[in-house]
Amino acid sequence: MNALTTAQRVLRWAAAPAGPLPSGPLRLAGSLADAGGCAPEVRRLVATTGALLAAGDPPWGDGTPVGAGVVLIAAAVGGRVDPRSADVLGHVPDVSPRRDGRWAEALARHALIAPVLGATGSGVPADLADRLRALSPLTAVFLRPPSTVSGRTAALSLSMLLLDQPRGAASLTAALARPSPDPLVLDWRTRLLRTLRERRPALMLDVYLAARLRHGAAWNAQIAAADAAMTRVEGPDPLALATVRFWGPLADTERVEIEADTIAGRIKGVTVDPAASIRARTYLTYAEYGRAVRLFDRHRDVLTIGDRP
Repeated sequence: MNALTTAQRVLRWAAAPAGPLPSGPLRLAGSLADAGGCAPEVRRLVATTGALLAAGDPPWGDGTPVGAGVVLIAAAVGGRVDPRSADVLGHVPDVSPRRDGRWAEALARHALIAPVLGATGSGVPADLADRLRALSPLTAVFLRPPSTVSGRTAALSLSMLLLDQPRGAASLTAALARPSPDPLVLDWRTRLLRTLRERRPALMLDVYLAARLRHGAAWNAQIAAADAAMTRVEGPDPLALATVRFWGPLADTERVEIEADTIAGRIKGVTVDPAASIRARTYLTYAEYGRAVRLFDRHRDVLTIGDRP
């Protein structure tokens, strides 16, 4: 085995994560400079993740080839116990879809790095995890950005830019609708949903519709656990708080729509865009989301999320 076979093993694992994160040696690292050595593995990885994110083919309209960066990252991850892994990562060029339009490259990196960061017992050190996040701007969008104002601002900007790409809205909807066991991920998604409520309210509602239609059972279980946790003597855990917060933008939208139907609302001129109304979505019913909204309204005063954006 050598660095190239290590990268191949990690890339295959990332396309269908099961079992422990592979590891291997970093011998003959010079072979990593040619992305062709892992071309089948990279193509499968991009195709699999692109399908999950409804990104289309090519992803978000970007037909440029994926470079060797993702192969270098895979080798460094596989050789994470080897001090030379830092040197391998040092040869990975930055990617910025905002500047270079390389969405396919960014997708490939996210497709690799997201499962690595989420792998249980992966043995990925915190400093390596931070470096991986820095090399994958889309991971900041689809999972979470660094916990800094500048990091959140950059991720928000990239999120809005993604919406301008072919099938970008479908991808953001697919990502945001998924439940997560990580409160930091849920809090980031809540921030994005707040922004969408202001700028793209119809898309925000599409996210909640997708959450109910595609992941209803998983959300029901997570909401039920949060409901029980909110009244514990010792107080709710961070995941319970983040789960309830996630449904806040929908609860706020429902409040406005209810007020618009009242005499007081009509006097005040409260109106609702029909295209951006809950009622315009036949399958987004109170029976489906009511428990989450009631839970948010019951605990609204304690559900703060910190400074924006």
